[in-house]
Amino acid sequence: MKSRLIITLTILFTISVIFVANPIAADAKTLLIGIDVQDNFPSIGPTGTENGLNPGIFIEEMRYIEKKANINFKYKRIPWKKCLINLKRGKLDGVVCGSYKKERGVFPMTSAGKPDSKRRFSDSSYYLYVKKDSDLKWNGKKFNKRNIRIGAQLGFSIVAVLKKLGVRVDEVTSIKINFRKLMKGRIIGLAAHEDSGDAAMVDYSNVKKLKIPLKTKSYYFIMSHQIFKSNPKLVNKIWKACATLQGKKLKKMKAKYRGKKGWADLK
Repeated sequence: MKSRLIITLTILFTISVIFVANPIAADAKTLLIGIDVQDNFPSIGPTGTENGLNPGIFIEEMRYIEKKANINFKYKRIPWKKCLINLKRGKLDGVVCGSYKKERGVFPMTSAGKPDSKRRFSDSSYYLYVKKDSDLKWNGKKFNKRNIRIGAQLGFSIVAVLKKLGVRVDEVTSIKINFRKLMKGRIIGLAAHEDSGDAAMVDYSNVKKLKIPLKTKSYYFIMSHQIFKSNPKLVNKIWKACATLQGKKLKKMKAKYRGKKGWADLK
């Protein structure tokens, strides 16, 4: 009798450990998704706005995917770098959204072993923003100056691109900080996603955007190895929903944010 009790307790303990270790074990229809804690207009609204009317383009996309894939998302707002660390550790089921780097997690891939851009979450170009009287130029391959200092957001993929070009990069947590540093002359320019950079630039009449993008990339709904291994069918269902999102649907989501300076303009 005593031995049976011990076996029963052991089984119950093991099950409870599995549920704690795996974010989705308790409910296969709900995934825990990491999103940057820093709001970034018009992509990501401030923490607490995820269920509001104007949560940002990324959350609007997530709502579409929830309906299309018949799934629920629970969000954890933490710094971007921590999102990626927790994804690797299996503490998150997915993160939104990032460009392809094999070490980050699991991406939708083609039969040729390349990232499948047809199943991307979104795409975006990085541009350089400088003061209007700046003589800094970018021809698509190199800058006309050396030993320059450019601002970028912490953990964003453009940091590695700039460093490869020999640029000294000032990494900060938000685009707003970079614009302030640009105004104070602490950096010669700042690299930002076009949507976010254009929206922030509205408040600075003496800033211009260089015409040629620094880099154009596809961004993906990155999944953890743990969730992909335990439920690959569900993960592929999510990526399939991402594919149907591109085009007119995404343009419609972006429309209500276009021409606005920030979140206050949407109220």
